[in-house]
Amino acid sequence: MADFDVVIPDKNEEEFIALAMQLGYGKIVFLTGNMTYKHPFNTLAKTTLKDIKIYTAFILSSVNQYNAARKNFDYVFAPAAREFFEMNVDYIIDAESIHKKDSFHYKNTALNQVHAELAKIP
Repeated sequence: MADFDVVIPDKNEEEFIALAMQLGYGKIVFLTGNMTYKHPFNTLAKTTLKDIKIYTAFILSSVNQYNAARKNFDYVFAPAAREFFEMNVDYIIDAESIHKKDSFHYKNTALNQVHAELAKIP
């Protein structure tokens, strides 16, 4: 599997692409929360685009966004919440973060045994 990097662009896509190429990545994924995001491919030189594959991804904030995101983006990311574990998202992120106080015996995270079972690859 080729190495790739996931980045959050802020009108600086060309800088990310140049850096990814310097680091030897063959693939870069632009992650956004904007459903209307389109990468400005037309501003990049054709030779640059031959050397690296560019993909887009959307991070869900609600379950209702899933179908539109699946249709408009290459990948779908979601935070570690049960409703997203039950869906067919590509990547779950932020599982180590939770706003609950840690227990005396263990660290609280958004990943528990139920989520782990749902995330298990068949």
